Amino acid sequence: MPRNTFRLGTHDASHYVALFGSALVKVVPPNRLRPFGQTSHGVAELGEGDLAFDIYMPVIDGEVPSAYLDAARLMLSQIVQMDDAARAIPSDFDHDESLACIKLHDVNDVGLRYFATTVNTEWDVGFRLGADGVWRCQGIVPPKQYHPQ
Repeated sequence: MPRNTFRLGTHDASHYVALFGSALVKVVPPNRLRPFGQTSHGVAELGEGDLAFDIYMPVIDGEVPSAYLDAARLMLSQIVQMDDAARAIPSDFDHDESLACIKLHDVNDVGLRYFATTVNTEWDVGFRLGADGVWRCQGIVPPKQYHPQ
């Protein structure tokens, strides 16, 4: 039976929306090892302890556009259901995974990055925003090859 100790459902989604509302979104300079590689990105650090995670968003002209902030709020209003959907993906293993970060690739496409607490592994689960305003799980995103520049 999966443990999934670190489920976000220990709080209501409104808890995460409130955390985002009071979070400072910092603009971070480019770094090829960060989610957006050679471009600056915004980051909001949410939560604390085992339920802490970051949200990474694109930066345009030195700031995170309001459309991305709105997309982050909408996503957080559904984060408990999204987390449950990501953890419901069939697996032969129980990695007792924890959410590390969320990457907003665009306003309709996000990736939830999980890492295992039982073995050394991590993976992304993709979500797309439907026309009805519901984020839908697209499954595990295949890893990309790392090619340093």
